[in-house]
Amino acid sequence: MFEATARMTIREGELDGFKQQAVGIMRQTREKDTKTLRYDWFLSDDGTRCEVREAYVDADALLEHHHHIAEAKAELFRDFADDHDMTLYGEPSPALVRAVEAMADHVAFHRFSLLQGLDGEAREGAGPAFEASARLKIRDGALEAFKQQAAEIVRHTNDQDAKPLRYDWYLSDDGTECEVREAYVDPDALLAQQRRIGEAKMRLFHECVAGHGMTFYGELSPALAGALEAMSVEAARFSFFQGLEAPVLA
Repeated sequence: MFEATARMTIREGELDGFKQQAVGIMRQTREKDTKTLRYDWFLSDDGTRCEVREAYVDADALLEHHHHIAEAKAELFRDFADDHDMTLYGEPSPALVRAVEAMADHVAFHRFSLLQGLDGEAREGAGPAFEASARLKIRDGALEAFKQQAAEIVRHTNDQDAKPLRYDWYLSDDGTECEVREAYVDPDALLAQQRRIGEAKMRLFHECVAGHGMTFYGELSPALAGALEAMSVEAARFSFFQGLEAPVLA
């Protein structure tokens, strides 16, 4: 499976038009794509940003999807959105590399490679109940120590009876950032995971991490909201707008 996340800023006063255009893109995706596993659109609470969390059979399937929606997507960025940013998770095919190079003047691309993940994890195309992404900035000169501590955290998680649905650690190509893509049955399961790995995570942050931000996809529980407030964690929240498994909005 090959994954991607598209991020964009919605122009002021254009949220309704953005939503209508996004719905048209979703219709074309459903009608034409043959290898798209996931295509979930999330909107920030203030309606100024959108993230699209995507999954495909392989890297070339993303190219198939791009071909199908190219005209509608061009209209989206012509009339309603700016700051198109794409993160790719995994090894792009030669054809995708060429496409990325051709679009580099108007799309910012980033690539992350899998560092650690849960043993025997089965990833599904449809999104789980509650997702989160942690973005970590790795301190200069601390990459190897970061990798060792991340491996310890994942080993500890694998040894537990209760595990996240997903807990994948990805490194940027230049080794300066890590993104942890997480999924849980509900928000409180995320809190339980943080309690289980608390000591190891504190060592990681103390020794290897220079900056930390969180993004949540879904409704926070009161307990999670309270914990974030107590820890003063920088966090953004996105709510589900539309996806392949949900009815297309009128």
